[in-house]
Amino acid sequence: MTGSPIGVGLLGLGNVGGGVAEYLHKHGDSGGLRLVGAAVKDLSKPRDTSVPYVTDDAYRVIRDPDVQILVELVGGEQALEYHMEAIEKGKSLVTANKLVIARYAPQIFEAARRKGVDVGFEASVGGGIPIVQTLREDLAGNKISVIRGIVNGTTNYILTRMGEGMKYEDALEIAQQKGFAETDPTSDVSGEDARYKLAILSSLAWNAWINPASISCEGIPEITPQDFDYAGDVGYTIKLLATARTHDGKLEVRVNPALIRGTSHPSGPHPLSGVRDEFNAIYLEGDLCGPQLYYGRGAGRYPTTSAVVADIRRLARNLRTDVRDDLPTLDGHVELVQNPVSGGYIRASLEHVPGTAAKVFDILGRHGINVMDSLQRRTFGYEDGDGKTVIPDIITIEPTNDSFVKEAMRELATCDGVHGKPVYLRIEE
Repeated sequence: MTGSPIGVGLLGLGNVGGGVAEYLHKHGDSGGLRLVGAAVKDLSKPRDTSVPYVTDDAYRVIRDPDVQILVELVGGEQALEYHMEAIEKGKSLVTANKLVIARYAPQIFEAARRKGVDVGFEASVGGGIPIVQTLREDLAGNKISVIRGIVNGTTNYILTRMGEGMKYEDALEIAQQKGFAETDPTSDVSGEDARYKLAILSSLAWNAWINPASISCEGIPEITPQDFDYAGDVGYTIKLLATARTHDGKLEVRVNPALIRGTSHPSGPHPLSGVRDEFNAIYLEGDLCGPQLYYGRGAGRYPTTSAVVADIRRLARNLRTDVRDDLPTLDGHVELVQNPVSGGYIRASLEHVPGTAAKVFDILGRHGINVMDSLQRRTFGYEDGDGKTVIPDIITIEPTNDSFVKEAMRELATCDGVHGKPVYLRIEE
């Protein structure tokens, strides 16, 4: 490699930051890269990677004149200040921060264009799956009609275990023991993490900023063994899906658990049904490329390091040749679907007494919801504190507006004879 090495500064030496530092220590010379220094929150914590200097002052690294590429791996919204400072100082930026990119991409990209620097964010979605650059470059000539993915490894691991018979709480505990789930898993299990990632993917695919707050989001904590029991009976499995698709010129974006065709379904399995454990997969359709599926590890030290290093190497090459990536303008206009139509089933735990089911069907009918089928899961029946028998009822409904379902669900939750909170799960074909 000719010329002086490109200086790299790190913010964060945790799981991924340590992986990046390890790569630069072992292979930086061959790639014309040099790790200059790193900033960490806790200087007393032992490190297993050699770094020229380590500081607890992020701005020392950002403002170091030898740093040409800043790599931000500390996460959180506060990192936006680091992004903007690095760009203002003329540094190219690499980040895995999905929250900041999802919420603030327009201003970050505009600042980078103004200063003539690059921004790489491959690691913000999909771990080691190269989906960001694929959408930015390889599929840029396509008109994308569908993106549907499993983009959160924590929830996919939990749902995989639940599909084998575990309860949610037990599956979550194992995920935490294995390092696939945080001590506080709220962002993952609520669907928030997937929402940020979907906002990034859909913004790139349609070159229009999709505010993550505008994406409907539902999580997995209310899924139970009887849901998997029913799904298996009819040839389906359950996954947390991040979906963006066009309808009559509008874009529908949402994150929700759903039933998708499994291996025993008469029509064959959905492309995402076999994605297990902590793996991610992203399915998309373009007018030129047709259907495509991208699959790999969605998180972890080395898959995410792979994505970060790919960005570092590309941005370093750009610096040597004095070129810059074309950052997305995100200036397109997309009208979002406000009240999408879906079909699925409602699970409600009903007192096993005459008239309870009739009350439920009356509520659904008054809200314009047509019932296709009703099946009591007697295997999961139980007695409440008053000695009443309670049996879950799976009520399959025809496709209808989400607003009708939400209104019906609110009324069902207060209906005499319905125990607990009823749950709605969509069925995706």
